[in-house]
Amino acid sequence: MSYINLVKIFNILSIGIAGLLVVLFFKEILENDSLLIHSEYFINYQGGFVRRGFDGEILYNLYHFFEIPILLGTKLYSGSTFLLFLCIVMYATRKLKIPYYIVFSMTTLLLYLVYLDRGLRKDHIILSLIIIQSFVLRNFSKKNRLGTIVFIFISLIGTLIHEIFFIITLFPNLIGLYINSRNNIQLFLKNSLILLPSAILFILLIFVFKGNEGQAKAIILSYPNLTYNLDYLTLVFTKSFFFWNQNYHLKNIFYFFIFIGLHSLFILISVNNDIKSKVQKSIFNILFILQLLVLVVLCMIAIDYSRMLFLSFSTLVFYIYNYTLEKIKVILPFNVDCTNRIFSTLKYLPFILYFFLTMPHSGWDGFRGIVKYNLINLIKHKMYQ
Repeated sequence: MSYINLVKIFNILSIGIAGLLVVLFFKEILENDSLLIHSEYFINYQGGFVRRGFDGEILYNLYHFFEIPILLGTKLYSGSTFLLFLCIVMYATRKLKIPYYIVFSMTTLLLYLVYLDRGLRKDHIILSLIIIQSFVLRNFSKKNRLGTIVFIFISLIGTLIHEIFFIITLFPNLIGLYINSRNNIQLFLKNSLILLPSAILFILLIFVFKGNEGQAKAIILSYPNLTYNLDYLTLVFTKSFFFWNQNYHLKNIFYFFIFIGLHSLFILISVNNDIKSKVQKSIFNILFILQLLVLVVLCMIAIDYSRMLFLSFSTLVFYIYNYTLEKIKVILPFNVDCTNRIFSTLKYLPFILYFFLTMPHSGWDGFRGIVKYNLINLIKHKMYQ
């Protein structure tokens, strides 16, 4: 079978699986609408300014001043933003002509969809803002004051909602700004100043306003009649989940990095065989290395590895297809001819990896987790539970 026909088949297959997972999630919501809620939505500023509290503070004020039931308001907020997220993803995928099997894979958004039954966290909000910002960056110009304001606004809001927004988008934004500066280093440095407000905010959130046990208790007490358990907030603000503190066996650590490598191969080979421009391939390979470093760092400080994986690589995909490459003539040197031959030889490998790649929702138990959280097993469990 030809490569082009295989891509078409996997595009249909991936959109079908994604659609099935969304339908099953809506079915689960009808049976248990608490899946629309997660403790992160209740973080507010009632105990003082703290990370991840921006949208929670808005919901709290709606509850406090307008007497909108907090659980209802939270469900409406998370549910409506999730529907908006689906629309944004489909629009961006069609607009940018990204193959569906790349967007909906166990390296990108399919990995998010298979774990929706764990509860709807803020990931869909963060990724929606990331995709919107990539479109804003596409036509960025210092002369366009409105575009600059919108870009800064999205950066600040995204970082306030979850600090991971700044980390995930840092390198994609810097490379996008370099492209829009047309190789002019001085202009690039000047344009990069639009990241300064969110960079300062990020540093403050991480080192000054990271939260503590007292603030967690104040937040919990601000919802006196809430029937939802918020003990998770104390863990968010007081406990660290560093990779080296998880007591993983050496064999399991080996499996972990092998699977990170296989996910990397999937995205590298798939995208390199889809995009045609040598400049775009060169930029993609450089950005991939930077984004992989971000992914590894994030996995070292948090145990929800599946979130770090799909957010890092989904951001990479939407940005690389959104760059306006006619603005740039020269890019940092990268031997594209050499990688082209390698990735062309391996072009069928992603279609095999598609069914075997996975990542547990949180934690890591080596090969057993690889088998348990395989895509086919996860879908089978969802359909017959």
